Amino acid sequence: MRFASALLSMTLVCALPAWTQQAPSKEFRTSTAGEKGVGPLTAAVTDSIEVRTTVEPLPMSESNRSVEVIAPSDVPAFVNSPVDLLRSDASLNLQARGPEGVQADLSIRGTTFEQSLVLVNGMRVNDPETGHLNLDIPMPLDAVTRIDVLHGSGSTFYGSDAIGGAVNLLTGRPAGRTLVVRSGAGSYGSLENHVRAAFTTGPLAEQITGSRDQSDGFIADRDYASNAGASESWLKSKLGTTDVLLAGSDRPYGANKFYGNYNSWERAKGWLALAQQQLGGHTAASFGYRRHTDEFILFRDRPAVYENNHVTSSFQADLRRADELGRNTTLSYGLEENGDTIHSNSLGRHARNQGAGYVNVSLRSMKRLSLALGAREEVFSGGDSVF
Repeated sequence: MRFASALLSMTLVCALPAWTQQAPSKEFRTSTAGEKGVGPLTAAVTDSIEVRTTVEPLPMSESNRSVEVIAPSDVPAFVNSPVDLLRSDASLNLQARGPEGVQADLSIRGTTFEQSLVLVNGMRVNDPETGHLNLDIPMPLDAVTRIDVLHGSGSTFYGSDAIGGAVNLLTGRPAGRTLVVRSGAGSYGSLENHVRAAFTTGPLAEQITGSRDQSDGFIADRDYASNAGASESWLKSKLGTTDVLLAGSDRPYGANKFYGNYNSWERAKGWLALAQQQLGGHTAASFGYRRHTDEFILFRDRPAVYENNHVTSSFQADLRRADELGRNTTLSYGLEENGDTIHSNSLGRHARNQGAGYVNVSLRSMKRLSLALGAREEVFSGGDSVF
């Protein structure tokens, strides 16, 4: 478990004149066109904060749905994973059998795991294995700029797996050159190491992050190691900003009494690749691929007795656009295609493809009244469709 007392803590921040970032101002800057593919926006702290992604730009104060914005910079330094950061939102039902994102799941407003959607930069990363291990995010917390939590249905934009709401982890283009290294140690053999390096030069920007958190566990067979790394590149051109994210994670852990009175062991691995291309100021095209493996051994000292292996993969491609029809009216529409596969020695082999199109009109008046009208059509492999 998490260490009870810190014996060593070290932080190294390189802040030389050529490696500095701009000092914070009195404005809160949301994601830019290059970061999310919709358009740049800056809003004063005293005014409404605008949530701007590739899907639906809408001022939070004018939305008929509750949106919580959580920024890693606003929480203590000992928070090391997106799961720990999400605990600051009391409305989320987070279930984790270990620290640092080990076997964590999420539900919103009493829904099941399958009805709460997890996104990275607007692209779904839900696991096809009944939504289990949805929060096994394959990238370090240092790669995340902020997390937007949508309380309430987002099914018009994302489908039936966003009935309860959605959690969107957002990354951001670095403002300058930065090198940050953090290390710590504590009781129960706890060790943590984190690194973030970033630079910008002209239209190109790059950020590399890595983390390793481990412990011997507070009892036998409760040891864990949480490893994650990510590389993200941004390139500005006349067409728009290109954003490419590559990430991976490896989390082995002892599962003593997770599924009964057994000294079990489990290992989850994840890989994520996202590519987003801005097409002007209002349109964005995106593609994402996720692969996840889950290896479970019932008796750690006798692995031949019983073993489960699950391999899941999913892809998503979408084209989205948002137009301002007037000062208080926004029209959003798009097309998407996604597919899921499961290869498992216990669940068998399954695959499903799905195509969808949606349109949504948001009407706002005097920052107090809002009306959203939306429609979505989904077509599944085999010919079934849902409106």
